[in-house]
Amino acid sequence: MIRLVLSAGLLLAVSTSPVQAQDYVYEVDGQQLTASQAETVRQGDGALQRGLEALQREDWNGAIRDCYAAVARYRDAGLGNYGRVGEWFSRAYACVADAQALSGNPDEACRIYRDNDWETLTVRDPRAICERRAAAETARVDAHDAYSDLFAEFADMTGRLQTLTPGSRERADLGERMYALCGRMAGYKDLAPVAFAGASYCTAIVRFEANQPDRACQILWTAARWTAQADPGSMLAEQARHLRDIDATLNGFRATCADFGHPWPSFAREWPTT
Repeated sequence: MIRLVLSAGLLLAVSTSPVQAQDYVYEVDGQQLTASQAETVRQGDGALQRGLEALQREDWNGAIRDCYAAVARYRDAGLGNYGRVGEWFSRAYACVADAQALSGNPDEACRIYRDNDWETLTVRDPRAICERRAAAETARVDAHDAYSDLFAEFADMTGRLQTLTPGSRERADLGERMYALCGRMAGYKDLAPVAFAGASYCTAIVRFEANQPDRACQILWTAARWTAQADPGSMLAEQARHLRDIDATLNGFRATCADFGHPWPSFAREWPTT
């Protein structure tokens, strides 16, 4: 259960000189406010209460909206984020972070948690959650970099393959090394999902080289179906660009593979033109 602890009760009337009376009539934790500023603070209190209540009933959008509104009103009132007032800001930001985390926006939640000294109202140990997420993201980036290096090596091998005499021992040796490289690329498919399509393309080239076009086209057909269904939005930006390039490359084999029983016209993906 979330405690709804609000701030309006902390606004105190202060004694002022007759001249000052027109300007500063309230004090909050040492910060002097005009009546207009005090009213803005009260509006912030109301927004914070609505936000906390929304969080309590799992209305994540409402919690984010109203708790951010509370922060905005406190700032509009000219309040400094320190002392007891800092607790109001912290509570409002914790409300937003929790709602972001619980509604499936962990990146934004972790950003706010870090800035708000890991304060939370409902989430258990956000620091540990965010640190694990950061470690996983680092591993994902590292895996993509490693896969990219392998794909670049594959592309280089493909170019060299064309310079060698068909049926030569040297060309066969290069084909064997390429096949091993395909397997290494596939090993990254869990952290770099697009590696599945890249490794499949690599394997298909090896099958073509081994004069197994039917098997090569079956592999390309499977990879093309995967690229048509893959979600670029769930990938790193570089992975999404690579997916687009791989998709175009695979679809370049559609006419060739139609002769081997593996056409895939329905798999062709529509990409934005910009």
